[in-house]
Amino acid sequence: MQADDAWGAVAELAASQHGAFHRRQAAERQLSNRRLARAVARGDLKRPLPDVFVVPGSPRTWHQNLIVNSLSGAVASHRSAAALHGFDGYEPGIVELTMDRRQSIRTSKVRVHEWSRLEPVDITVVDGVRCTNIAATLCQLGAVVNDERVEHALDSALRQGASPLWIAQSLDRLWRPGPSGVGALRRLLDDPRRAGALPDSLWERVLQHLLDVPDLPTPVLQYPL
Repeated sequence: MQADDAWGAVAELAASQHGAFHRRQAAERQLSNRRLARAVARGDLKRPLPDVFVVPGSPRTWHQNLIVNSLSGAVASHRSAAALHGFDGYEPGIVELTMDRRQSIRTSKVRVHEWSRLEPVDITVVDGVRCTNIAATLCQLGAVVNDERVEHALDSALRQGASPLWIAQSLDRLWRPGPSGVGALRRLLDDPRRAGALPDSLWERVLQHLLDVPDLPTPVLQYPL
């Protein structure tokens, strides 16, 4: 492959990855470490992490920050993964990552969690970013948000068509004692008040909880007229 062709292949890849690429991906397209080093020295590339490069001029977005770190070996998780999956009440902004305890990667300006139980089946790709899948995200969220916000995420996942059985099986496999977050999801799945229809929106669930007081009858969601 000619030098221009190699650069073109890498540029095309970077365009699909929010302006970022890994050294390994460049090598697969016949772009050598020497040419990468020269490009960094000339200012034609930036290197935010040792083996990750960013094309100057590409928008410095939340997605780019996530993908730079996911290319280095981390996995977007917790609130970042919840936002990627489009859960109600979770917006792009915070950069939250999970890494295996055996990894030595460290980065700044993000929140990093260590989790040794994640398996390849727990990881997916959303908008080009490696992240925990829906079930694993639900299992982890309780470590950083309260039960109410975990419930909003659970309702969102179910409205998107996630299987309740798959979520429960993932919970059983990822269960561990301590502040891992899985306890919040367990409490919700075991809560008898969640029986019945699934709310159409976050606010319907909020209203249900507001009306759940001893002096009022139990609210019924999606009551047929």
